[in-house]
Amino acid sequence: MKKLFIFMGSFLVLYILVEWVSGFVLTAMYTPSIIQGVQTGGSTVTQFGMSNGSIILPLLSAVGAYAIANKLGNNIRFSKVAS
Repeated sequence: MKKLFIFMGSFLVLYILVEWVSGFVLTAMYTPSIIQGVQTGGSTVTQFGMSNGSIILPLLSAVGAYAIANKLGNNIRFSKVAS
């Protein structure tokens, strides 16, 4: 059970780190278009917000993959090769 909590915690930290880095890179590379603002009547308001996605599905998928891998790893016996 301890391994599961370590796995979930490290997955959560890695997920947050990837989200933060990708947000930073996308924000740094964003260049607003003046032409598009003029075409829409001068309104250059950009809306920012949280995405509609949730961390629950990726986290449950990762925990499920861990459980399946752990179960398969316990069921498969590796025999020593005689030399």
